[in-house]
Amino acid sequence: MAKSKRLFTVKDIFGNRTLICPTATADGRRAAFQVTKPDLEKNENLSEIRAWSGERGAWQVTFSGKAWQPQFSPDGTRLAFLSEREGGKGQVCVMERELSEGRKVTAFEQGVVKYVWSPDGRHLAVIAQPDRTPDEKKRDKEKRDWRTVDADERRRALWVVNADGRGKPRRISADGEHVSSAAWMPDGRGLVYTACPTATVNSQWFESDLKVVDAKGKGRRTVGPVRGHLMEAPMHVSADGASVLLTEAYDERDLFHDTAKVIDLDSGERRMVHPEADLRSIMPQWLPDGRVLFESGVRTGHGLYVCEVGGTPERLDTGGLAALGSAVAGDAGLVFFVGSATQAPDELCSVPFDASRASECLTDVNRDMAAVTLARSEVVTWKSDGLEIEGIFYLPTKPRARKPYPLVLMPHGGPYGASLTNYGNAVGPNVFCAAGYACLMPNFSGSTGYGRAFTRRIVRNWGDAPYKDIMAGVDSLIERGLVDGDRMAVFGGSYGGYMTTWIIGHTRRFRCAVAVAAVVDNLGMWGTTDIPDFQLYSGGGIAAGYDDAFWRDQSPLHHVGNVTTPTLVITGEVDLRVPPGQSHQYYRALKARGVETRLLLYPREPHGVHEPRHRLHFHETVLSYINEHVRGRR
Repeated sequence: MAKSKRLFTVKDIFGNRTLICPTATADGRRAAFQVTKPDLEKNENLSEIRAWSGERGAWQVTFSGKAWQPQFSPDGTRLAFLSEREGGKGQVCVMERELSEGRKVTAFEQGVVKYVWSPDGRHLAVIAQPDRTPDEKKRDKEKRDWRTVDADERRRALWVVNADGRGKPRRISADGEHVSSAAWMPDGRGLVYTACPTATVNSQWFESDLKVVDAKGKGRRTVGPVRGHLMEAPMHVSADGASVLLTEAYDERDLFHDTAKVIDLDSGERRMVHPEADLRSIMPQWLPDGRVLFESGVRTGHGLYVCEVGGTPERLDTGGLAALGSAVAGDAGLVFFVGSATQAPDELCSVPFDASRASECLTDVNRDMAAVTLARSEVVTWKSDGLEIEGIFYLPTKPRARKPYPLVLMPHGGPYGASLTNYGNAVGPNVFCAAGYACLMPNFSGSTGYGRAFTRRIVRNWGDAPYKDIMAGVDSLIERGLVDGDRMAVFGGSYGGYMTTWIIGHTRRFRCAVAVAAVVDNLGMWGTTDIPDFQLYSGGGIAAGYDDAFWRDQSPLHHVGNVTTPTLVITGEVDLRVPPGQSHQYYRALKARGVETRLLLYPREPHGVHEPRHRLHFHETVLSYINEHVRGRR
């Protein structure tokens, strides 16, 4: 008799293992991937490397400290990865064919950010900060460590190191460059890289250039500007060395519609991989026949596509799984990828890139989750402003839950993002569904995966257009008898936090709200965030500058006088993306108006809650708060 499953609990968040960074040998006989799992007892997010082969299945190959970013050498005989051994910063380690622990081959004071093998496997291109000079160390020790913003930020440089660890690193990038990504020329004699003038995220997104240099740091030249928020993503030089394949913004008007492009390294001329297909394409890779593999989020799904440059994309059959993270095994004709669904946690899978058959699941890393009842979801649609809008609706798993269900509305962040049918997006809803709630995750105006025009609908309309889309979806579920309109809560983070505070400033239909890292004052946000030009773009264009009247009206703080909804405000104390002052402002504004509110601060946390004990407290607190206000109990 089959053993009955149990309900999901908050602690099941920590039982799940997240798979990322797959890599594979060209013959497809071996693959490797990073496994991340939070450890409550140690209060750490642990990471390890596991290998896979057809004969042996999956097994763990790193045991000393955290390990991440695995990458097979081009000939498949060695596996490199980053590791924090001996309590230090992340350094490149290399293990031989036997895949034993490996040895450290770099020793940068501040650690390595990224690396890539040379075609012959003799060298590594490494992105890392230069070590401090004796004078800099003395200054830091004496606490004479003031700095001028932008000018004194420590930039990352590009280096070439020997893969056997011998010799000294050779600096390739120029002074004053902050390097984001790099790729080798196929002959190993040169590199292509992206760099910007200052060591800030804003400069990476909006001021980067594509450059070419030889492997000794000579003959440097600039190919042209590149833009977009994925400048740190991998790029790949073509087999003839004439062009580079990368992800860039579609154009200056559609900066957050990511598109795979081929850039000629002599002329700087750009070609879109799929000029006629209105898709967002990321993580492109060359296939042996010159076609391109890329990942794309389409509506609520996320799949793998193959395309001739300038042609029409063909979607590979991933068996209904969302594919996030992929690696090409060219000689074997395979793509290895991390696959998941709302009721299927991450596993390593493979699919032939000639589309001859469906995908195959290769591992059972998350087999323990089979004992847990996971929430069933369905994609629902409704009309708003003449458009069809989609969302993911999660049903309660708690026994005896009856329609109409209490609802937790969960607007996504970004705003240039989407709620997808992968397992990572389902973790939050599972907490609520096990407690008897239904959850709605709407893909409102501004979401990706629905074409450039739909994503652009949010430009100069941050509040109203998404708000109308979302509330139309809520009303649709109420009309269908699925949701109890008198028992609803709204909970979102980042832009989802913005939308949470916008919603309660425009309706009193929700029993409570939870706003995490919420943007509430756009003028203050522009002046303090690490991506100020993002605000300008969303206001109509960077060249237009800051429109004070527009952003004041689009700020939830401007509408706080309408709020009566009890609100839990949450922020990390070292958040550079949405600085904590935003949450402090909203909390004080609510409190001054007599609205029930609490402000919860998490020390050491950046944008999001990451430390395991903080995460446990966060989810338990949010669930308790919603229970108290929606159902009248903790």
